[in-house]
Amino acid sequence: MGTPNFQSWQNFVSSINSKTSIKRVWKVINKISEKLSPAEVKHRHVGDKDIVMVTDIADTLAESFYSEISARKHYSTKFQSHQAHAERQTLKFN
Repeated sequence: MGTPNFQSWQNFVSSINSKTSIKRVWKVINKISEKLSPAEVKHRHVGDKDIVMVTDIADTLAESFYSEISARKHYSTKFQSHQAHAERQTLKFN
């Protein structure tokens, strides 16, 4: 039987002829390959607010990624100990 993508590909290839436009060929190839253009984010719901400005959406996403990535839970105990010691050091600027 084959996968749905393979069947779609077979059907498409069988339908190509000299009148098939290059645009249509690439559109179908990308669709079958599931390489469609990413959906545009139009809003983001944070807490009780809807964020609609693109720059505000980017800022809230950055904050979310940063807070998750920089969370202490991802650091080993050894690193946390080293970090605490390093952060207690006084910086000297000459």
